[in-house]
Amino acid sequence: MKSDFYFIHGWGFDKTFWQPVCKKIQEDGFSRITKTLDLGFFSKDLLNYDIKKINSNSIFIVHSYGLNWLLKNKIECSAIINFFGVPSFLSFQKNPHVTRKIINKMVENFTFNSTKVLNDFYKRCNVKQEIKKEVNIGNCLKSLKQLQNENQIINFNNLRCKVFSIFSFGDNVLTINKKVLYLIKNKNHDIKFFNDLEHGFPKNNPELCYQIIKNILMKLEHECI
Repeated sequence: MKSDFYFIHGWGFDKTFWQPVCKKIQEDGFSRITKTLDLGFFSKDLLNYDIKKINSNSIFIVHSYGLNWLLKNKIECSAIINFFGVPSFLSFQKNPHVTRKIINKMVENFTFNSTKVLNDFYKRCNVKQEIKKEVNIGNCLKSLKQLQNENQIINFNNLRCKVFSIFSFGDNVLTINKKVLYLIKNKNHDIKFFNDLEHGFPKNNPELCYQIIKNILMKLEHECI
């Protein structure tokens, strides 16, 4: 059975982040419709889609801050495939105090030199990303502060849908602390670890990323039989 797919990028990116993977899902015939949402980090419009139109049987594929945005908006769906996102960005870091300092510095410098802050972030993600549009400084700062301060663990554990999370020990942005994952362990949450995937993995290697997603979709189909 075909599903509606919605893709949400992480902080500092735009809807093009997921487009190669989105195309592969379309070509393989899994989707009825696909939509890459844009959170407006390079646009005056904060969202390019009316979330009230989203079907509760839809599948969301999210990256990093995309999970936080989804939890904050409490959108009902049938499944979430989550790459490197956690409901409390600081709480799940190995060194939360170091991460807080990094974000503080990003916030401090963003208004005066957003291009440098973004390029430094892209290097940590290990992605090549050109800034071709005007940066929405206000929206970027607001979302960065949300990442730093918000805790949506309760919202995460209240999800009724199936959640598949992919984490990596090679991620230099979310340096995941496995010891605190018990905070989001429940019967609906499957977690898989990789050793060497960087934070920008879905953009850098859409082929392998799609294979991971496809395996999850096949599992979901099998469970529905």
